[in-house]
Amino acid sequence: MWFCARCGRAKPSPLSECATCASAQTVTSAVAAAPRRCPTCGVEAPGPSVLGRLTCPSCRGEFGDYADWVAQCRAAAYAAHPAPSHTPPFQPGPPPPHLRKIAFGFLAAAPLQALGGAVVPDVLIPCLLLAALQLAAGFFLLRKIRGADGLARLAAGLSVLLPVLYLPAFFFMWVFHYFCRPDTLSHYGPPAAPASKAAREGILLSLFLLVVGGLLIHAFLVLPALRAAVTLEEPLSGPLGVAYDVLRFYGRHATWTILGGVGAFWALTLLAGARPRRFFQFAGLAAVALFIVGPAAGVAAAVFLRAVDRAVALRDESDLNTLLRALQEPDPKMRLVAALRVEALGRDARTAVPALEKALEDRDARVRTAAALALSVLKPQSDRAVAVLLDAFARLPEKLWDDYALTSALLRFGPRARPALPILLAELPKSSSGVALLAEIGAPAVPGLLKTLAHPAPEARRRAIEVLRRMGTDARGAAPAVEAAMQDPNPEVAAEAVRAFGEIQREKALPALYELLCGDSPLKSAAGEALCALGEREGVTGRPRPGNHLNAVRRPAQWDHLRRAAVDHDVEGTRGEILEELATRSVMCVEA
Repeated sequence: MWFCARCGRAKPSPLSECATCASAQTVTSAVAAAPRRCPTCGVEAPGPSVLGRLTCPSCRGEFGDYADWVAQCRAAAYAAHPAPSHTPPFQPGPPPPHLRKIAFGFLAAAPLQALGGAVVPDVLIPCLLLAALQLAAGFFLLRKIRGADGLARLAAGLSVLLPVLYLPAFFFMWVFHYFCRPDTLSHYGPPAAPASKAAREGILLSLFLLVVGGLLIHAFLVLPALRAAVTLEEPLSGPLGVAYDVLRFYGRHATWTILGGVGAFWALTLLAGARPRRFFQFAGLAAVALFIVGPAAGVAAAVFLRAVDRAVALRDESDLNTLLRALQEPDPKMRLVAALRVEALGRDARTAVPALEKALEDRDARVRTAAALALSVLKPQSDRAVAVLLDAFARLPEKLWDDYALTSALLRFGPRARPALPILLAELPKSSSGVALLAEIGAPAVPGLLKTLAHPAPEARRRAIEVLRRMGTDARGAAPAVEAAMQDPNPEVAAEAVRAFGEIQREKALPALYELLCGDSPLKSAAGEALCALGEREGVTGRPRPGNHLNAVRRPAQWDHLRRAAVDHDVEGTRGEILEELATRSVMCVEA
């Protein structure tokens, strides 16, 4: 007979599990009971003993058994202090289907996620990190590494939160749901008890109220503060800067950010039933993030609005004396708004010129620039104002001021803005704000424009040709390059080159334009527009014969020139013959 070394109860074998304490024993943890023989007659006495005393079945004599007494004491002690209930070891269920397909889906979606980051550069780094996470999840699933389900849920949930490309997003929504199913949970580990319905609904409702509250705060506090900051050219930082970046990001990518928010709520709902601990962790992170961009931004906006309240009220001021006093205020925002308001008043505020010239030496760069903008309207011959504007234009990459406002002001100063030529040429491929100013500078800009004609972006080449067209005969040095641009593969660039060639060469361009008009070139309409523009400028009074053939070259420029021509009936001849006659009339009038 054998006894359990823990509770003292009898066991059939040393390797069997004790029925009382359910503890699997080894050979050394079991105690062997020696035969119980009577010391008088040697007959074996059966157990169990009573308080450690046995009775011989032969001589009826009593004798003690110490080992049995110890076993009974152990059993009594275990009965008084039972061991905790034994939990049987977890037995994983069968592997669910489609695991290999999901793994290959992760591996295929990773390059698509990286491609989405290239398409939307604002989220390039998050997309690359997410692509790496998807690769890791696919690898873990293929190699059947422990914890692969948690990594797959994390990768799928973050992919649903950032659905840059819609098709992979639907795949990840299905994957997240797949790894929250009971059969999948039973394979990867013992499923935890789901979160209670009250806790789940309360947390989700709290997150929804945080979202709604954040939207209301942004609508009634943050947006007015941002408008005031933009008007005052005030740099944004802290919670208000974060709110500005978030709003600008949402404005550019509203569709898939809304889908991402809906997907996040859906994923949290599934997580509450599958992994409640993770549900509480991610819900807490979401609440902290919503609080940062909501109430914190609202408090910062309220403080900012209170600080700029006087300056904002000054934007509608029409009394010049009040504005002149504001130019002497210690608050730079007051001086800035006063200078901008003087500029808006225009020539009626000519008496503010001395105060504005004094403001050109202000310690705040924004106030100096605003004063120079006002002087561009009131005193366009001020060299000091030009110097301030050029300084602001040189710092254009810092975005201290709007480039359109600066170029419009410099345009009023004309050729004095020539020192801004390098920056204008550098900004031309990115923005069309400097086109008019480059044309005003004239011939000195031609060498730089010729270099821009070799730019790989079609829009940059078109803007350069537009500047040359506006220059007219001052750009005759660029005529060969413009003529070569008429063969540009981009149709818009080629059409602009045809119009510019006519403006630059004038009567010398007539043969080339006439040839384009009479042929089958796709630039026929641009050639007709250039010929009509030349004829209009040279005082052409003749009108072509009426006919619906004019529809082929009807554009605003030609139609303004030919608006009195009747087009309600046909004339004799083919379309080509009619166009040829129209071009001949234009050329003959120009030569005359």
